[in-house]
Amino acid sequence: MKRNRLRIIGLTVVLIALTAFYLHKPEPQEPTAKAGASSRFLSSIHYQMDIPAEMNTTKEGHDFTWITDNGTGIMRNICLYSYPAERLDSSVVISRRDSVMRLNIPGETDGMYVETDSRMPVRHTLTPEGRLRTEGIWEMKGDMMGGPFVCHSIYDPQNRRVIVTEAFLFAPDRDKATAMKRLEEILFTLRPAD
Repeated sequence: MKRNRLRIIGLTVVLIALTAFYLHKPEPQEPTAKAGASSRFLSSIHYQMDIPAEMNTTKEGHDFTWITDNGTGIMRNICLYSYPAERLDSSVVISRRDSVMRLNIPGETDGMYVETDSRMPVRHTLTPEGRLRTEGIWEMKGDMMGGPFVCHSIYDPQNRRVIVTEAFLFAPDRDKATAMKRLEEILFTLRPAD
């Protein structure tokens, strides 16, 4: 009896979280055969990325793009943004991330927004390609949503800016390791446009 009650409460929480998300989901675009959603932001910085066709929904902001597949069991998301900088600096990655996410991915009410879960560890590593890789847990402040994220920060010395690509999942009660690995592979396809 107690187990069933906990299961019902858990399912209710997930349904409320999904409802909150879908009230603020990005607008769908027409999928293309060879790629998913296009990004005005990527075009503006003269970069390209191989985005799967099923990721065909975007929300554009100022120096920001959110791309998602709006999946029901596992929802895959990619965000791209940039900020002015003189170098890569791991000490500013999370504060920059949180301010961009708060501005561009709001929740159902004014007090809800995406941020880094400060109760969980954040890990920074430098990849062989020279990218600053940051991984941690995101949460919807004021709500019961969250999951893993990984972002790659790339320094663009010619334009004195950092370009960030981020992957994050919302996959309640699902194994996330394989899905995150596949999603991060997309981040590695970011490159200067031809």
